[in-house]
Amino acid sequence: SKEASEDVPKGRVIGQDPDPMSTLPPGDGVDLTVSTGQPDVVVPDILGDDKDTARQKLTDAGLRVKLVERQSDEDQGTVVDSDPRPATSVSKGSLVTVFYSAGPKQVPSVVGLKEGAARAKLQKAGFTVETVTDSQTQSQKGTVLKQSPSAFTTARQGTTVFITVSSYEPPSETPTPTPTPSPTPTETTPPTESPSVPPPA
Repeated sequence: SKEASEDVPKGRVIGQDPDPMSTLPPGDGVDLTVSTGQPDVVVPDILGDDKDTARQKLTDAGLRVKLVERQSDEDQGTVVDSDPRPATSVSKGSLVTVFYSAGPKQVPSVVGLKEGAARAKLQKAGFTVETVTDSQTQSQKGTVLKQSPSAFTTARQGTTVFITVSSYEPPSETPTPTPTPSPTPTETTPPTESPSVPPPA
């Protein structure tokens, strides 16, 4: 017969019937009980649990745990998946990888950075980026002037952050040639007429 055992490795004999050292009539059989190894464990349902609660549940079930952070909009630390999935039968001592949410992200501050650096910083944080240009504000071309949503607000992964980038062109430095003044014709001003006084009556 076969039986799971916490202590006896798979394939080893756990017990026999009759006991060792017993005298048997010739030809009588001996029943051996062979270990099938550690009993199987069902992975508990940990989805939606906090990662520390999930770790405890799995450890209590005799499983090993590896925690892996994953980008997700669930609250930070919430279990979003596991491998193997809950309700799967596995050998005791198996490794279960628990994926937990990194949580919504804070929008990093990118005002004052160059457009390329700002774009890279926002994308690395899990956001998409749209650029709007501003040619009026006097600032170095290519510098981020504003962002929306503003820095340090929490936003879902994949949110579009709009950055306003300066496209200001300073007026050209080259002096404009002074036009040669054309001679102004001297204007003859008509003599000021004295108001006509009516002749005395």
